[in-house]
Amino acid sequence: MKSTQFFLSILFSFFTLAGIAQNAPSPFMGYWKGFIKLSETQQVGMILHINQNAGKPVVKLSSSRGLSGLLVPEVKIANNQLNFSIKAYAAVYQGMLTQNHKMIQGTWQQAGQKLLLSFNKINRQEAFFARAQTPRPPFPYQVQEVRYTNASDKVALAGTLTLPPKTDKKVPALILLTVAGPNDRNQAFAGHQPYAVVADYFTRQGIAVLRSDDRGVGKSQGSLFQSTIADFAEDTQAAIRFLQKHPQINSKRIYLAGNSEGGAVAALTASLNPAVAGIILLAAPGINTQQIILKQGKNLGKTLNYSTDQITQIQQRGKELFQIIATEKDNRRARKKIKQLMKKYKNAPSLPNYFAKNEEEAIDLYLSPWYRYQLDFNPTQVLQKVKCPVLALNGSLDRVIMPKENLAAIRQALIKAGNSDVTIQRVPGLNHIFQTAKTGSPLEYGKLTESFSPKALKIIYAWLEDRLK
Repeated sequence: MKSTQFFLSILFSFFTLAGIAQNAPSPFMGYWKGFIKLSETQQVGMILHINQNAGKPVVKLSSSRGLSGLLVPEVKIANNQLNFSIKAYAAVYQGMLTQNHKMIQGTWQQAGQKLLLSFNKINRQEAFFARAQTPRPPFPYQVQEVRYTNASDKVALAGTLTLPPKTDKKVPALILLTVAGPNDRNQAFAGHQPYAVVADYFTRQGIAVLRSDDRGVGKSQGSLFQSTIADFAEDTQAAIRFLQKHPQINSKRIYLAGNSEGGAVAALTASLNPAVAGIILLAAPGINTQQIILKQGKNLGKTLNYSTDQITQIQQRGKELFQIIATEKDNRRARKKIKQLMKKYKNAPSLPNYFAKNEEEAIDLYLSPWYRYQLDFNPTQVLQKVKCPVLALNGSLDRVIMPKENLAAIRQALIKAGNSDVTIQRVPGLNHIFQTAKTGSPLEYGKLTESFSPKALKIIYAWLEDRLK
C-alpha cells in the first residue's frame, strides 16, 4: 500500500513544483525496524530513520516505549558497519549490514547488558508501532472478509464487514469512506488505524460496519488516480447493493460516513441513491476545491514560518497551475506548460509533497482524471440534491477543510435542498482526521497518540441512535 501519509494534507502537492527530494544512494539510508527481546513475554521495538545531511549520516531513533524521533548524537557508518552511542541513555549500538542490504545485525549495550538487536529494512509506511486504540482480537462480534464488484466498470473491491452477534433481528449498517489518496480499509497511517477503531466502536453498539480498500490498494482492483469521485460514488453504490442482499442487514437502514473526500463521495452517492438512510460528513468540503487548496497552502505556509511574500508566491503558483489544468485539456501540451511553470518558480518555496517522488510523478498526478475532477468538483451543487438526514462535523482545529467556511456552505446548500433533518457541529479541539490535537497542523498527525476521538464517536452514535429508534 502506498503511504497514506499524503492524505494528511490532501492537496498540498498542488503547490509543490520544485525541490522534491530524492533518496540517498547509501544502502543504510531509509527506515529500519528491530526488536530487543527482554524476556519470553517482553520485547522493545526500535525504529531507525537513517538519512544524511551535507554528506554526514543523520540517525533518528524511535521505540515502542514512547521514544519518538530522538536525534542520535554520535554516529559512524563505514565499511558496512553502523555504530552509534547515546550518552544520555548510556547506550551503544554496533551493527553490520548484510550482503543483501536488507538487515543490520548487531548488539545493543545498556545498563551492563549486551542484547541482540537486528534491524530489518522496511518501507516508510511501516515505520511505526501499533497505537493504543487499535482494536485487537478476540472480538465480541463477527468479522467477515468480503468482496463486491462495481458493475459499471467491473472493478472488484475488497473489505472487512463487522457484524454484531447473530440474532433474529436485522441490523443497521454503516459504510466508511476514506480520505483522499490510496488508503487501505483501516485508513491506516503512522501506525494509526482510525477506521478499525470506528468499526469496532459501532459494531459493539449493534451496527454493522463495512470498510474497504480503495481502488488499487490492498486487495481491491482498479487504479485510484485514473478514477474520480464519481467512480468512487459508483463503488459506494456497489457496497450498498452488497449490503442490501446480506441476510443480516436491514436494507432500509444503510448509512454512509466519509472523512474529507470520503464526505464528498457520501454526499454524491446520497444525491443519486434514495436508499441511503443518512450521511455523516466528517470534515467534508462545502466550498469549491480550488478555494480549499489555496486556504490549505496559506495555513501550511504559516505553520512552516514562511514570510507573507513567500506565501503569496505559493498562492500565485497554485493559481497559475489551476489555470493550465482548467484550460488545457490536451495532456501533452499541459505537461509542457506545467514544466515551464516549474522552471519559472524553481527558486520559490515549496510545501510538502505526499503524492510524488519527482517532478514527472507530480505532473502525472496533476493531469490525472482524479485531479482534474477534483478541481472541477462543486460540493454545493451536490449537497443541494441531498434529501436524507445529514450530520456534518468538523474539528475546531481542522487546518485542511476550514470549519467556518465549509460548515456554513454545507448548511446553506442543504437549506436549498429543502432538507429538514440537518445537524451541524464544530467539535472543540479536534483536527481534520478527528484526533484530539494541539495545533491541528497536518505535520502533527503522526505524533499524536489518539487514532480517533472518543468524543466524536459518541456524537455520531447519539445522532444515529436518534434515527434508528
